[in-house]
Amino acid sequence: MADDADNAQAATDRFLSHALAGRITGPRPGPGSDACVRCGEPIPAARRHAVDGVATCVSCQDELERARRRVA
Repeated sequence: MADDADNAQAATDRFLSHALAGRITGPRPGPGSDACVRCGEPIPAARRHAVDGVATCVSCQDELERARRRVA
């Protein structure tokens, strides 16, 4: 019988599989935005070239990732 931890792991595995399948087979994002969609600050060219489809500056991306870790 599966407990809550097993169910959570199964849901995480399904989510990850779905996300990876979309990333592999989905359309490639463009070069990204010139300005952060959250704060409006310019996104450096090096970041835009390093991360396809980037839409956030490093600071805002860091905040988003910290928030996701707190929720997870």
